[in-house]
Amino acid sequence: MTTTEWRPHPLGDGVKYLDVVDQIRNAIRSGALRPGERLPTHRAFARDAGVAISTITQAYAEAARLHLVAGQVGRGTFVLADSADAALFAATASVQGTDGIIDLSANSPAVNPDSDDLRVALAALSTTNRVHEGYPSAASLLRGRLAMEHLLDARGISMSNRDLVLTAGAQHGLFAALLSLAGPGSRVLAEELTFPGLKAAARQLRIELIPVRLDEEGLLPDDLARQARRTSATVLVCVPTLQNPTGSCMSEQRRLNLAHVVRRNGLTVIEDDVYGRCRTPPVSPARSPNAPWFSPACRRRSSRVFASERSRGRSS
Repeated sequence: MTTTEWRPHPLGDGVKYLDVVDQIRNAIRSGALRPGERLPTHRAFARDAGVAISTITQAYAEAARLHLVAGQVGRGTFVLADSADAALFAATASVQGTDGIIDLSANSPAVNPDSDDLRVALAALSTTNRVHEGYPSAASLLRGRLAMEHLLDARGISMSNRDLVLTAGAQHGLFAALLSLAGPGSRVLAEELTFPGLKAAARQLRIELIPVRLDEEGLLPDDLARQARRTSATVLVCVPTLQNPTGSCMSEQRRLNLAHVVRRNGLTVIEDDVYGRCRTPPVSPARSPNAPWFSPACRRRSSRVFASERSRGRSS
């Protein structure tokens, strides 16, 4: 085990130990801190960061709670090789299917080795000036919103394009929704089994995820009501159709029962409807005055949501 050459940047004016945790997390994600490397001693880190040793002790303890690092008595503090932040968005080394292995840990598009369609389409796009236009224009954003309005209308969902927001990917959309509706220090209800992208966004925003029990149809209305009353949380994130990772699908009656709980408890819902069109026939979201919904298109890995005292859960 080698001690890393990485050193912290000067800390800002916020909560010092949380700033240290953010620097460690960002260094792991960027590759500046590699799995297995030993972090500087508490004293050396405190000297470089210009803070008290107790601040670094508190930061290392929080980083360990978030499963970023682990301390070993007499040896030091090390970056975990299976840290969710280190592996969550890492590219796989092999192309799926080329080595005889089909990776089911992520929802990746199937690749047809005999099809040239994607290469031809990208090549054609590269010959136009539109691929180099930089920031999207107001007209191109409007085209995108109109296309989404048409897509939703085919699902029986009536929504004006003025109420739609285009995002730079599903994770960005989820992060923006959480930032708008919850924010640092708040509590958000979520399925007890969920994808680590939600957990990563929650960690970055310092949101506590409150697990709600599931059955073969998904969220249990009674437990949702109980957790809402117990925690005073006001936001729920859920995947009603082909829930990730269980694959459960809510019936129409279950959706109506949940909508009733949502209205009664004043909850706001972020509905991940990425698989809504995969169900035959498609099921429309159970709408409620308090339930805006969010429809990304992305691949996901599965993970479990734990209550705060068990938040060191690993991806499954």
